[in-house]
Amino acid sequence: MVLGLSDVLAISDTGNLRIDGNSSSLVNSTNQGWNNIGLTEQDGVPYYRYAASGAELLINTDIALQFIS
Repeated sequence: MVLGLSDVLAISDTGNLRIDGNSSSLVNSTNQGWNNIGLTEQDGVPYYRYAASGAELLINTDIALQFIS
């Protein structure tokens, strides 16, 4: 999956997007100004947490290929 900050804001009414996947999944959102703000857990599943310009992106830690910046 390739997405930009504007995609996250357009997809979600709240500016929050959670992405689930597995070790064969890929998420790419580079040069968007994302800041890694740590780990969180939802429904017992751990996620990396990123924030930028009022948006929040949660990416399942099982996703092996993550290119976020």
